[in-house]
Amino acid sequence: MCRRKFEILRRSLALAKGRGSGPWLSGLYLPVRLKRTMPSELAPSGKAAWLPAGTQLEGSRELRGPDRHRALVGGDPRSLLRLSSQGAGLLEGWLEGEPLEAQSSGNALARALVDRGMLKAKFTQLPSQSLAVVIPVKDRVELLEGLLASLAGLEVVVVDDGSADPAAIQKLAEAHGASVIRRELSGGPAAARNAGIKATDSELIAFIDSDVETSSESILALLPAFHDPRLGAIAPRVKVAATVDEAAQRYDSFSSPLDLGERSGIVRAGNKVAYVPSAALVLRRSAIPEGFDEALRFGEDVDLLWRMAQASWLMLYDAEISVTHPARANWQELLRQRYDYGSSAAALAERHPDAMPAIRLHPIVACVGGLVFLRRPKSAAVVLLATVASVTAELRGAVDQPFVEALDTVIPGTLSGIEATARTVLRSLGPALLLSAIFTKQSRRALVMLLLAGHTRRALHHSETLSPATTLAASLADDLAYASGVLRSSARAKSARALRIEIVEGWISRRRSLRSHER
Repeated sequence: MCRRKFEILRRSLALAKGRGSGPWLSGLYLPVRLKRTMPSELAPSGKAAWLPAGTQLEGSRELRGPDRHRALVGGDPRSLLRLSSQGAGLLEGWLEGEPLEAQSSGNALARALVDRGMLKAKFTQLPSQSLAVVIPVKDRVELLEGLLASLAGLEVVVVDDGSADPAAIQKLAEAHGASVIRRELSGGPAAARNAGIKATDSELIAFIDSDVETSSESILALLPAFHDPRLGAIAPRVKVAATVDEAAQRYDSFSSPLDLGERSGIVRAGNKVAYVPSAALVLRRSAIPEGFDEALRFGEDVDLLWRMAQASWLMLYDAEISVTHPARANWQELLRQRYDYGSSAAALAERHPDAMPAIRLHPIVACVGGLVFLRRPKSAAVVLLATVASVTAELRGAVDQPFVEALDTVIPGTLSGIEATARTVLRSLGPALLLSAIFTKQSRRALVMLLLAGHTRRALHHSETLSPATTLAASLADDLAYASGVLRSSARAKSARALRIEIVEGWISRRRSLRSHER
């Protein structure tokens, strides 16, 4: 028996060290990529990609380094890079306030670090491009009035997507100096936004839903980032506010998929911020030649952003600037929203198969989670400690404190990985587990453990807003509603792509990276 346990552990650790290819799962582990990168690979592909001369740079929130090994840790996905001595010197100067030079090898390095999320480009002046605000609306005249009043001084286009009282929309828009595009038949959000794009010649277009509360100052505060010629989109944080003291609204205020949290970041599939909602979103016209896909009733904003990423546009989520969206009125509306969002999964998986596996599973997360489920916490602890030792050995000579770096990576990474994996399992296979739980004790136990693993931290964190028991019950209903949408859309599409499980293996390379400043 002991020999068998040892063999299982040995195989698990072999997977942890990455006998295979592919990066460690984004958001779970540190992808220690010290791979060789030649100067030609760092240089921007054309003039439009260079950062403007005089750009001020600052480190991202989680950036660490460079240390005496010239190692730099941070970004999204979290990476470890080694700079040459000249590159480290340039970076230290930028962090102390030195402006960026024009097209140069230093600019290429800055471009690479900004694109990796390690540095942030700071701009204060408004760009020269013109701005238009597009508001798609169907009825909701009362909410529209408040929004139009808050956008005084900006060019605004209201797209009436088949409202029952078009005269009221027209009168209200004219009173606030906004133009109106009327669509006799409602075609959905994508069609309405595309009509707004065609109605203006502005290079920058801010899409704002009619039930969002914002101001012209908040929208203008997003624009300086467009001095970066590679930036295609930027979005503020969408805070969700309860309008009445109802449990459903209180739950939605901290669990809504519209609110992506307090940490800014680069928007990219697989990153911590994989998408941003079009409830409030500023886009560069030249980055969206095809506009929104009108065939998609839901998920059209996610599809557009992922197409932009494939075209190498940079997209940002700026959590320091926020707008407000009302919470769903009741449980029925909330669960219907989650179901609708889940129903876009099959279409998104068909268009972006690499961006949308249902579950990304890392072997260490599976191993530790499985051992805990089997009530073998000591074995799980041994796997974690052995993984820390393995990563420490790989990082020795690459960073100043390899053990601290390994510990800071493996332990919280595994815990957050278990939480994320539990939630994604519930959001894809939840209904099947629930059905199976009716008949088997093991399924009931698995369902409970997934619920606790995926949502306990959030339930405790928001215990003053809603009782933990209510949060856990609501989270289960939330996940099941989303999963029902996923399963229904997959059945209609006769495709299981949205239910695909991706096994992600890790590897560690100690080759030098970012050698453009070697000399």
